Amino acid sequence: METRTFQGKLKTLISQRNVLALCVIALSIAVIKLSFAVQNKEERVVVIPTTGPSFWIEKSRTSKEYLNVIGTFLSDLLLTRTPADIAWKNDQILGHAHPSFYSPLKKALKDEKEKMIQTQSTFLFETIRSYPLEKKHQFVIEGVQKTYIEKTGKSAPLIQSEKIKYILSFRCEEGRLYLTSISQEKL
Repeated sequence: METRTFQGKLKTLISQRNVLALCVIALSIAVIKLSFAVQNKEERVVVIPTTGPSFWIEKSRTSKEYLNVIGTFLSDLLLTRTPADIAWKNDQILGHAHPSFYSPLKKALKDEKEKMIQTQSTFLFETIRSYPLEKKHQFVIEGVQKTYIEKTGKSAPLIQSEKIKYILSFRCEEGRLYLTSISQEKL
């Protein structure tokens, strides 16, 4: 009698052990799958500024809104310039340059600064349209580039006015957009 009771309890314990072992194996497999999924998933940071549209940033991708904000900011620094503010604007632009593009950009900005100070010229860019190209990490801005020369007297005469399209290319690394190239086309 006691052996039957003992065998019955033993069978119950074995079946409970088997059920718990299956649960542990199933949970272990789920944890392993989730860890692989999390490892391949990039963290997305959503920024909600006090003014303007919200945007998101990942390790190697950004939203088109963020591309638009950075592109507009840098294009304003690059295209509307005076001898008085060119040094500050150059420093701001270089702060957003990718290390591979830093030296050529610094040289080009230095040459432009010397030329602007020497001729006392001012650049004014009137935007016609601008748009981001999200897949290529580019920002395109089209407009009229006007050049003025400072003279004593009533007003600065307009020396040159032309329609130009600028393309600012970026690289996204560690959630930050770096300027990698600037190209221009006449319209």
